[in-house]
Amino acid sequence: MSSYNYGSYIGDALDAILSQSFRPYEVIIVDDASTDNSAEVINEFVRRDPIVKLVRNERNMGVHFVTERGISLATGDYIYGAAADDRILPTFFEKSIDLLEQYPQAGLCSSDMAYIDVQGNRTGEYRAADIAQASFLSPSEVLAELYKNPNYIIGGTTIFRRSALDEAGGFPPQLLSLCDWFTERAIALKHGACYIPEALFLWRRTNENYSDACFRDTERMFEVIGHTVELMRSPRYRENFPPEFVQFWSEWFGEQVIDAKWVRLVQHRNAFLEELGRCANSSSWGERLFRRALRFTGHAELLFCRLYLKRLRLRSILREIERTN
Repeated sequence: MSSYNYGSYIGDALDAILSQSFRPYEVIIVDDASTDNSAEVINEFVRRDPIVKLVRNERNMGVHFVTERGISLATGDYIYGAAADDRILPTFFEKSIDLLEQYPQAGLCSSDMAYIDVQGNRTGEYRAADIAQASFLSPSEVLAELYKNPNYIIGGTTIFRRSALDEAGGFPPQLLSLCDWFTERAIALKHGACYIPEALFLWRRTNENYSDACFRDTERMFEVIGHTVELMRSPRYRENFPPEFVQFWSEWFGEQVIDAKWVRLVQHRNAFLEELGRCANSSSWGERLFRRALRFTGHAELLFCRLYLKRLRLRSILREIERTN
């Protein structure tokens, strides 16, 4: 588990892990120099349970350093990267490990998930695949599911077979929040994967997690798409990722980035126009706000055009990578 200033949530996350029907052999928390009460909360668990270990960075090193440090310290045959602000349900480990033991060729196991709010109330559910029962999917079956839903393997629900994770080379840091997405699929497309059609993981939607922060930076996410495609087409991974899937995914994910940016622009514009309405009683303020609203609308349309040009640039990058490989 990596942790940075999650003192308000990490207790719930650790309670959920330690109350599993199948208890883990070790729980390693790498705290990235938190400035809140995280260490105090974690140390309470360290004192109560000998399998809990706390490792603290002297200074903040970032998500990827923390993740790699935790993996290097882990000794088990299976690895789960827990989030300090989420929760797993009581049978998560038991059902996942049972399936992985039943199918020793599988590189990982994933499941469905449910959403919770800041207070921990369940607000919805996400079904990752249209599969009726817990089962093993061969690499070709994994590929078929990824064409239906590129996100069918959910990071927070994934338990890795240690040997498969080591073989895949861990999580490429240049991919930012897509690093686990990439590694999960590189493993599943080579070894096959287990899947449980049951929500065993609770994702807390706070808009403050690492993936959301990365996704809001449109420029960097387009760079990440390029890096991801380069890795998919590299000698190490090209056998895992068919060229047709690389093309399919890059266009699909590029659309997700553009759509998310456009939604944020519309939200900002709507909020501004609401403020305009509230100030309409003052003619001078209303006139000034109206002029600004017009400028903002023009800026939004210009930015959308730039995003569209970035999409065209991405396609040219893909064609260039295809030619060089």
